[in-house]
Amino acid sequence: VLKLAAIRIKSLCERLQQPNTVMESVYSLIQQILDHQTALFFNRHIDQLILCSLYGVSKVSEKLLKS
Repeated sequence: VLKLAAIRIKSLCERLQQPNTVMESVYSLIQQILDHQTALFFNRHIDQLILCSLYGVSKVSEKLLKS
């Protein structure tokens, strides 16, 4: 599952021209979700969780850059 997630995250971040730090943060977040919040994967596609993670990481990174 993590290998599939890594491939999808890399592909998506390259298409959206996101920096490597965002890609690494999204991957780390997906790992945390898989380890600690497995219930989030039930009845959801992994792409949905990746997109939500990318959105959240991007929003947090944007706010950190503005501060």
